[in-house]
Amino acid sequence: MAKEKKKHPLLKGLLGTAAAGTAAYAAASYYAFRGIFDQNHTLLKVNLENIAAGRQKYAEWFALTGHDELFTEAYDGLKLHALLLRHYPEDHRWFVPVHGYLCSSLDMLGYIYEAHRRGYNVLAPDLRACGLSEGKYTGMGWPEHYDLATWISKIVQIDPQAEIVLLGVSLGGTVVMNTIGDYLPDNVKCAVDDSGFSDLKEELIYHAEKMTGLNGEYIMPGLDLLVRQNLHYAMADVSTKRQLKQSKTPLMIIHGEDDTIVPVRMGYDCYYATNAPKELWVVPACGHVQAGSQPDYYERIFAFADRYTTPVKTPEPEALKTE
Repeated sequence: MAKEKKKHPLLKGLLGTAAAGTAAYAAASYYAFRGIFDQNHTLLKVNLENIAAGRQKYAEWFALTGHDELFTEAYDGLKLHALLLRHYPEDHRWFVPVHGYLCSSLDMLGYIYEAHRRGYNVLAPDLRACGLSEGKYTGMGWPEHYDLATWISKIVQIDPQAEIVLLGVSLGGTVVMNTIGDYLPDNVKCAVDDSGFSDLKEELIYHAEKMTGLNGEYIMPGLDLLVRQNLHYAMADVSTKRQLKQSKTPLMIIHGEDDTIVPVRMGYDCYYATNAPKELWVVPACGHVQAGSQPDYYERIFAFADRYTTPVKTPEPEALKTE
């Protein structure tokens, strides 16, 4: 009877090490994917205190202000939700505030109030997997930019003469910048980005390193595979800077100088990539999405919007009721 061949112990050890390494890599990639994209298991540290304070401040005003709940279907079948305030049918200006990571349209109440008191109609969407919109994963600004284009079409259906101003904060800023790089109707007059990132891969590397302690470039192939499987796009296909280079929509960029979530260099990258009329406001001693604490924050935003829209009237501000 022939003797059974034994595996060389060195080869056996190498195979075991390779298998363990592969398993560890897969685990690290999944850990980063779930920690960034899964809204129920996120590990990203985002300071939401200022956003929560704004939501509380304007809650009573919003409760007393009539609004509708609007739903539409995304390109991949998800049901999307938005708040609709159309109190000025004679005024065709529309303001579309897009919230950030782990937030919802209700976290944009400060923006909704400021737009409303200036005579704008408002449509405030919930991004996918946020608020009342369906979904498990955030798309980190790429699938969402198609969703925002869908909402723009919805506004034009409601009001064919609409003059639309887009504004996004944090992830919402990136959604807005990605959107204006696609074909849009002439109804979109200008856009504002507050703290959006300029490059998805670069942003993911930045946060993957924080989560795993590993070189972010090392994690990218595994992370990209999971994005392809679950979100059906490739990171190589995504470029906010490319979108800005082909955009014709005037853009105002706001970024905190001390931002540790989206480094301020990304604000500069977005500004220099933009070929359309543009404006940059880098706010000293401000972190991520903290520029709203500046006394002239809203005045700057709406002064920019006024250059590209046609107001019918400016109503008297409604009394803000706070306890």
